[in-house]
Amino acid sequence: MKIEEIAIVTESGALDEPRNSLLKRWLLLGVWIVVSSLLFAKPLIALVRLSLTNDNASHLILIPFLTAGLLFVERRTIFNNPSFSVGGGIFLFLAVIIAISVRLAGDAMTPDLRLTGDILAVILLWIAGFAFSFGKDAVKSAYFSLLFLFLTVPLPNFLLERIISWLQSGSAEITEVLFNLTGVPVLREGLVFHLPRVNIEVARECSGIRSTIALFILTLPVAHYRLHSLWRKLFFWACVFLMMILKTGFVSLP
Repeated sequence: MKIEEIAIVTESGALDEPRNSLLKRWLLLGVWIVVSSLLFAKPLIALVRLSLTNDNASHLILIPFLTAGLLFVERRTIFNNPSFSVGGGIFLFLAVIIAISVRLAGDAMTPDLRLTGDILAVILLWIAGFAFSFGKDAVKSAYFSLLFLFLTVPLPNFLLERIISWLQSGSAEITEVLFNLTGVPVLREGLVFHLPRVNIEVARECSGIRSTIALFILTLPVAHYRLHSLWRKLFFWACVFLMMILKTGFVSLP
């Protein structure tokens, strides 16, 4: 009886130790995220306001929660061999460099570019905390989820406007092709199409930027979990982009 009781106690202790260790790691990561978030409270509040007031940025506050869901889905692979590691030092170093650069630039940077830099620094700090808490192997296994987290970083206005311009131009090209295929007489001037009784402009609102962003975010997990070849993933995303341009071109038709 004594031998059996000792065996049961030993087995129970062996099971509880990994669980307690994992819990401590999660607590460490939680404290790290809270402290780093407090250090960048103003940029994070600005990010929430941007996401709630700008339709093109409405997805930003959802990305951390989606990332948590991805980590949960892959938890058996990511957290099967946790270890404390100093490998997060590179992420911490990059975060500090970016944060200092944003502060030194001051008014030389536009507000949207400063917000981009600050949020990028926060994301790098969170990833550094993850690396410190769970080790190098966990970071490698969770590479997709951690890269996905970078979608929280808002695009600066100059880059967003360039993407919208590309989408507008692509939609205008598709619209012209559709008019030619249907035999509709039309005169094109840039993004404006002159028809006999009406003029059509592929405006900024017709770029489909919001639906493009949403579809791109949704297709990332699909490509990651279903397509294992890089070329297949690139081809898949190219088809998605072409589909969005075609959709906008059809919408532009009278």
